[in-house]
Amino acid sequence: MDSITGAAGEKSTLFLAAVLRPPELPIPEPFPVEISQLTEKLLHLSYQAVDRYLYEMKERLPVNCDTCVVESTNVPSAIQKLAEQEDIDIVILCAHGYSGNVTWPYGTVTRNYIEHGTKPVLVIQDVPRSQVGLSAAEIAAEKSGRR
Repeated sequence: MDSITGAAGEKSTLFLAAVLRPPELPIPEPFPVEISQLTEKLLHLSYQAVDRYLYEMKERLPVNCDTCVVESTNVPSAIQKLAEQEDIDIVILCAHGYSGNVTWPYGTVTRNYIEHGTKPVLVIQDVPRSQVGLSAAEIAAEKSGRR
């Protein structure tokens, strides 16, 4: 299968996107010139690495793909903006992404999109269920014997 075909027979496009958040610095602004230059260099190198990663993913997928790398201090907001601006039918998110914290079934970015997103969402669980802790609701259900 070389492409995804929509309801009207037109080919669909998979939109691969990543949001880069500038590093948080433990000093007040305005930053010294040297630190600003290092931050810009880090963002530039990060952009190149992420852009290359998305390009490699695009080349491996047997469907029509576009890629986009965005810089934003607010990752959830940037994802919602991307979903609203583009002709997006569904948003697919990794459950834990950057933090990798498996204390909860979803990370904060995914949870934010589930709560506030405007498009349908598919969440890909990126860790085995055995590594994800029980939610407060699941613990309460177990205690009451209703699991």
